[in-house]
Amino acid sequence: LFFQLQMPPTLGAAAAWLVAMVFAVLLGSAITNLLNISLLWTLSGEGIGTLLNAATWLLSGITLPLLFFPDWTQSLINALPFRYIMDVPFRFYLGQIPAEDLWHHLPFQVGWLLSLMGAGRFLVSRATHRLVVQGG
Repeated sequence: LFFQLQMPPTLGAAAAWLVAMVFAVLLGSAITNLLNISLLWTLSGEGIGTLLNAATWLLSGITLPLLFFPDWTQSLINALPFRYIMDVPFRFYLGQIPAEDLWHHLPFQVGWLLSLMGAGRFLVSRATHRLVVQGG
């Protein structure tokens, strides 16, 4: 039914995966909202959408596992929010990251989430000050 997908090795790994996955969905939503907010300043969202899609696929571990990237790129990859969307949650699921390390990764997920939400709120408030409604 699930392509022979195995359960996480421990209950702790499953719990860490679940928590990390909830924040991964929220983080992905915050990034998508920033993309949508950018449409208030651009004529078309195709360019930034394509760029963000490519960055997400490459830097979240969907296209290539992040551990395969060279050592000199690891600090940049670790500083960006994309790895917390895919790589970290599924490494918890597989047991490659111990469940106890959730408390190391969770602050980064929450920090990025709050930062992106704050940026979104700021940009929306800036955009509504210059908004002009046409019509009756």
